Amino acid sequence: MLGNIIFWVILLAVAVAAGYGVWRAWHLKRPALKWSVTPLAGLLTLVLTLAVVLIGVGIVKAYTPRGNPVVERSVASTPERLVRGEHIARVLCSSCHSLVSGELPMSGGEDVLAEVGIPFGVATAPNLTPGGRIDEWSDGELLRVIREGTYPNGHLMTIMSSQTFRVFSQEDLDKGGDFLERDHLGLIAQELEVLFPEAVTEDEATGLKYVAYDMMIVPLVESIKALTAEIEELKARIR
Repeated sequence: MLGNIIFWVILLAVAVAAGYGVWRAWHLKRPALKWSVTPLAGLLTLVLTLAVVLIGVGIVKAYTPRGNPVVERSVASTPERLVRGEHIARVLCSSCHSLVSGELPMSGGEDVLAEVGIPFGVATAPNLTPGGRIDEWSDGELLRVIREGTYPNGHLMTIMSSQTFRVFSQEDLDKGGDFLERDHLGLIAQELEVLFPEAVTEDEATGLKYVAYDMMIVPLVESIKALTAEIEELKARIR
């Protein structure tokens, strides 16, 4: 969304510059230059203006909130539906909402504005695990967020590739939402930091905290071994 708007603003500036060029050409003192340059500059300005209008209308239609009411849905979870939902999440959602595209959990992504190369600020894709805001949304609200890029309160999301999901079938949309709400598990970095600070990293630029899941593998395995040993010891005592 932001990239398209930036492109439209640049194109608008070029169209205005071309229009100024037409005005300058019309006031040339040499008739030969005046009648040779002005039509060409005018044609270029007309084409650019038409492109600005068409692209502007497209942006408005693509990103303006639809205002459709929330339709509550109750979808029964099945292993097959969750597998399909996980595939959709990995292919389409993780590229923004995960630090590694295609990987789960989607506990928050990197700064998407860093790719633009212009200092607009910081925009980080939010946490899509149950530890994030989606835990507060109903199934219907989540599906409208995905389909339309509109918050439950009706406000438009600043950056959301909802146009991708507007052509999704309702069945695939239900599967993706079902996976996010029911089966996509994650940890809250602030809570984990109290127990295991080594597994939490903080972005110095944004102050956001992330869970380094790879650092938890060995401690978890060792904990399982210790618990298994305690269980076996208790079993031996009972016998």
